Amino acid sequence: MKKFVVCGIAAFMLLGVAAAKKPNIIFLITDDQNRETLSCYGGNALTPNIDKLAGEGIRFTRFTTSSPVCTPTRYTCLSGRYASRARGLQKNWNEGESMSIEWNTTLEPDLVNVPKVMKANGYRTGMVGKWHVGGLNEAEVNKLKPESITKKSRLTDPGVQEFLELRQRMLCETMRKSHGFDYVSRFYPGNAQHRHLPEALDVHNLEWVMEGAFEFLDETPEDQPFFLYLATTISHAPYPVLGQDDNPYICEGGLLKTLPKAGMPSRKSVFERVKEAGTDPDLVWATWLDDAVGSLRNKLEEMGELENTLIIYFSDQEVAAKGSLYYNGVGSPTFITQVGKTPHAVSDANLQNVDFAPTIFDYCGITPPDDMLLDGRSFMPLLKGEELKNWKKVQYCEIGYFRSVITDQFRYISLRVPENLPEKAERMGGITWETKVTEVNGNPLKNVPMYEQWHRRHKEAWTENWWDQDQLFDSRNDPQESRNLADSPEYAAQLEKMKSLLSEELERFPFSYGEFK
Repeated sequence: MKKFVVCGIAAFMLLGVAAAKKPNIIFLITDDQNRETLSCYGGNALTPNIDKLAGEGIRFTRFTTSSPVCTPTRYTCLSGRYASRARGLQKNWNEGESMSIEWNTTLEPDLVNVPKVMKANGYRTGMVGKWHVGGLNEAEVNKLKPESITKKSRLTDPGVQEFLELRQRMLCETMRKSHGFDYVSRFYPGNAQHRHLPEALDVHNLEWVMEGAFEFLDETPEDQPFFLYLATTISHAPYPVLGQDDNPYICEGGLLKTLPKAGMPSRKSVFERVKEAGTDPDLVWATWLDDAVGSLRNKLEEMGELENTLIIYFSDQEVAAKGSLYYNGVGSPTFITQVGKTPHAVSDANLQNVDFAPTIFDYCGITPPDDMLLDGRSFMPLLKGEELKNWKKVQYCEIGYFRSVITDQFRYISLRVPENLPEKAERMGGITWETKVTEVNGNPLKNVPMYEQWHRRHKEAWTENWWDQDQLFDSRNDPQESRNLADSPEYAAQLEKMKSLLSEELERFPFSYGEFK
């Protein structure tokens, strides 16, 4: 009888553990990916694995990112806060000044963030791929670089491999100590481009990144939920169209001794399949990315974890109008899937990456700590097939000295360049963009943040409105946002309404912004 009771209790406890296991989270963030690079968004691309996963969950048509360049976007995803709250950004401004949000939003090692909260609630946390949010010991690492290593150095040169392996180990160790990750590997501190290292490193290696993801999954105990931040380096430059001569042994850590074990088809087969399918050959990299997603799905199935894993697929911004607050800048191909759990749906809900953190916590039954400021709201009801009630009236976006609010129909973009911009530029160490001098509000355009982004895209149609101080678009009837309605008398009331909504959003921040605050 005693043995029966003990066995019964043990069985009950095992059932309790199984029932109590929380969902795993994989946050897969791609880089500079336009919607048109995925066939599920209407693109002429061969992406069957991504399409299948998107079809098994909720695919969003109006999802936006709060700041349309890499660093502030990722800051918001990892912190749950708007980029303008970044401490590193604020230290360069005096109280009451406007702030320019750019690549100056470092994730603070000493503040609470998403992986730290997940870890504190029993999750094993991992990070592989691209970081680009600062907070590293790169300066210390670079001091160890031998002077003999230059852009032209060969990866087989003496000392190169030794330094690259040391660099990789030191950067991963800093990440583990500072940002809440139990596991960090296959790490890119920024883009797959290097100013002071051999140019031979300027290639992408998806197989190497996925091998790191699988290593993390294999090392996670079966009874422990996991949170994996999986960030690819593509489709950001260097242009990720594979050449059949690309060396799969080259990675951020130098030269590999063996090929990565990622369960992906050969690189050569990518070209063959794209040619056979008759899809756009310039999007061959999208099929390579699709292979990575397919290998991830297969891995989760082998582990028996596919149906217990919520997968968030998100691009940090689109590249067409990157650096702007137009939809082709802040828009993002985004879907969320937990196979067998999330509804199969297409949603036009007005959501944003600032809403990821509260949604993840809500989905996992986690109460964030009292000292964690969250600027977004949970949209978990959508993931359960329920209506999203009493949702936010607007989504707020920010980049440079541009600010924007988005409603279900309209988008308002404001540009307010501070009068003391030259003095501020000098205080920050100067602006180094080499451009022609034009003026905005009496300031040389080369001193206006985001001029570089506009200059790269000056042939695109929307750039004729880029420097207008007030821009109003009817996104529903003018999806390309080519007609600025701000000066149209019939839209005067709508313009004032949008300005008022922007003022309301800006009340949450410490900085001033033109006449709005």
